[in-house]
Amino acid sequence: MTSYSMTRLAATAAAVCLAMGPAMSASGVELATGLDAASAYVFRGDTLSDGPVLQPSAEARGLKLGDVVLPLALGVWGNLDLDDHVGARQAGQFSELDLYALANVPMPLDLLGLSVAYTEYHYLNAVSSGVDANGTETVPATPSDRELTLTLALNTVLTPTLAFSEGVDGAIDGSFYGEFGLSHGFDLGGGFSARLESALGYAAPDEGDDGLKQMSATGSIGWRALSVAVTGIASLDSDVLKDADDGGLYDERVVAMLSLAHVF
Repeated sequence: MTSYSMTRLAATAAAVCLAMGPAMSASGVELATGLDAASAYVFRGDTLSDGPVLQPSAEARGLKLGDVVLPLALGVWGNLDLDDHVGARQAGQFSELDLYALANVPMPLDLLGLSVAYTEYHYLNAVSSGVDANGTETVPATPSDRELTLTLALNTVLTPTLAFSEGVDGAIDGSFYGEFGLSHGFDLGGGFSARLESALGYAAPDEGDDGLKQMSATGSIGWRALSVAVTGIASLDSDVLKDADDGGLYDERVVAMLSLAHVF
């Protein structure tokens, strides 16, 4: 499928999800939709787009098999670049479209949470020679990656989580990524809320150096369906997360995001 066709597919999928939202809600299926406007696209410390982006998403929950509600969610997420990237993409093009399935595993104790996820990362308009103005490769040479993730959560103070991700296909095949996270939310009253999050990432790629990769901290304030967040990212090992000046992908240190969410 051509890049243009994939971009149109992404836009069509988003429109269909929004149109079907009320109907899905009437059938008991919950459709959570979102749109993020961010100053950059940073994933696990790697700057994949160093300019403004739009990131639409949709997730269906409460799917049924007969009369049984499945602990399953199916979702789609995309990244739309608003800036040109020299040799790679033009403004208004989707650079990535992700499809995922997430299953929450029933646990004997409410204190514990366990989920398993399968994600397909599809890179649209990907070219192996794509570089930014600094000569840094900005898009993968492979059209897609696939990954399995196991996440453990403790439903207590600071909600500690531990996620283990293993690449099973594409450029990340055989690569491992682990992340420890903490988060806490506050009710500020009047419909306002605040949230603090932190994460520590460890990477063991199939090729290259392994070790602690990045640490991030996020603060956000929400009001009803709107929220504003600021995230700071720090590299913990220059061999694992190499600076953009040295040919790596560690570029954006701070990312600002405005989010809009609605559940049908």
